[in-house]
Amino acid sequence: MVGTGDLLAIAIAMALSSVPITATIVILLSPQRRRSSLPFLAGWVLILGVVPLAAAAGILAMPLSRRERSQFAAATEIVVGAALVIGAILTWRRSRSRAPTLGGRLDRLGSYGPAASFGIALLMGVRPKAMLLGIAAGLALGAQSPTSDRSALALALYIAVSASTVAVPIACHARFATLHGAATGDLA
Repeated sequence: MVGTGDLLAIAIAMALSSVPITATIVILLSPQRRRSSLPFLAGWVLILGVVPLAAAAGILAMPLSRRERSQFAAATEIVVGAALVIGAILTWRRSRSRAPTLGGRLDRLGSYGPAASFGIALLMGVRPKAMLLGIAAGLALGAQSPTSDRSALALALYIAVSASTVAVPIACHARFATLHGAATGDLA
C-alpha cells in the first residue's frame, strides 16, 4: 500500500500529541461534554484529512516525474523532520525554565459550546507540530502515483490512527452515557 509504513509512523506521532488528548479530557470532564465532544471530534477528523490532502495535492500538481516527485518528497520530509526535532528541543528547553501551569484557555475549553469546540479542533490542526506531521503525511501520499482507492485507504488509515486517542474516549463516553441514560431513564 502507498507509503503505509511512513503514514503509520506519522499517524502514531499525531495520535500521541498531548494537546488534542488534553483537550479531549477537559471536554469530557466538563458540563458541556454531551454537546461539545462530538463536534470536537468531527473538527479534529476533518483537519486530519484536509492538511495531508492539501500537501498531497500540492506535490502531485508539480510538473515532476514520479522519481523527481519522490526525491522532492524525501528531501522535504527531511526538512519537516528537522523542524519537528528543533521544535521539540525548543519546547523542552522552555519547559525546563518555567513551571508548568494550566492556562485560562484550557480552563475555558470545557465551557465552550459545539461550534466553538469544532473550531478549536480545527485550530489544533494548524499548530506547528500538527501542520508538519500533516504535511509529512501528505508528502508520503503524494510521492507515489497510487490508484485513488489505495491512496484513499492509506489516508483513511492515517486519519483513523491519528484520531484514535480523541475518538476512542469520546466514543466510549457517548456509548456509556447512552447506556447509563437508558438504565436511569434519562436520555437527554
